[in-house]
Parts: sequence; structure tokens; C-alpha cells
Amino acid sequence: MVWLLCSCEEAIATQHELYSSFISVLHFQLKHTPKDFFVDIVSRDNFLTVTLKNFFANLEDCVGAGQDLVKRGLQFRDTLSKKYSWDFTLELNEFAPTVID
Repeated sequence: MVWLLCSCEEAIATQHELYSSFISVLHFQLKHTPKDFFVDIVSRDNFLTVTLKNFFANLEDCVGAGQDLVKRGLQFRDTLSKKYSWDFTLELNEFAPTVID
């Protein structure tokens, strides 16, 4: 369900209330997740981070998304970036080598 909502750019343009609620639900669910939950190498590039990167890109590219929805989405992205140190600006390449520090 999360992947479907995050990948449907046409729905973002027409279903503003649904996506606003979707952002709220994810925000409050992740609010209860410990800061270090996504730190290890196995969970860093997980389903959620990859899917949300796609969602934020679709949200920014969607002409009919509306300013309020885009603003809310980008604030959510910034909150996640600060809490989990996720970078949604990097291009994900599934064939790129994994660097372990």
C-alpha cells in the first residue's frame, strides 16, 4: 500500500486530502521509532527509504500537487532527514557497490 501511494504521481495531483493524511500517518508512526532504528547497514537502504525517496521526487515533480501538500511533504522529508540522517537527494542505484565504514 505504501509503495502504491508513493509511486502514483497522477493520484498526488488529484487526491490532496488522501496524501495529506498519508503523510500524517507516516509521521506519527515513525515518530515512535527510535532514532537509531535505521542505522545499521541492513536497514539503512530499506524499502521505506527507497519508497519515500520516490514519493518526494514525485511530489516535487507533480504540477497539480498544490502548494500546501508539497510544503507538508517537504517538511516531512526534512524531519526524516534530520532524525534518521537520510539523504533523499542522492540518486539510488541498486547496482552501485555498498561502502561500509
